[in-house]
Amino acid sequence: MVKKEAIMKTSPLMTSGKTKRMELQSSLAVEMMHMVSQFDMAYVKLKSQWNEPGGIPKKEGQALIESAQQAVQEFSNFMVRFSDEVGFKYYPPKKLEKMKTDKI
Repeated sequence: MVKKEAIMKTSPLMTSGKTKRMELQSSLAVEMMHMVSQFDMAYVKLKSQWNEPGGIPKKEGQALIESAQQAVQEFSNFMVRFSDEVGFKYYPPKKLEKMKTDKI
């Protein structure tokens, strides 16, 4: 397997402004990090156009965010099944679990 490295930039509020590096061992993880990076950029663009004249109406923006949350929840559900099959302990993100219970 080819090892790749993903660079995760953290908010200055979270740390002292340092950049974290994460070594990825699978090509799928590298592709996912690429998608996560692009999602983050698209999210920033969405927020900049939210409710602006000629931009994205509030209802459409909310629908896009809900779709994204649903996709993340579905992937987390996949990770539970995948992890069980391979004997890995998966810890779903706490915020994701909170979103799940808030909607019930």
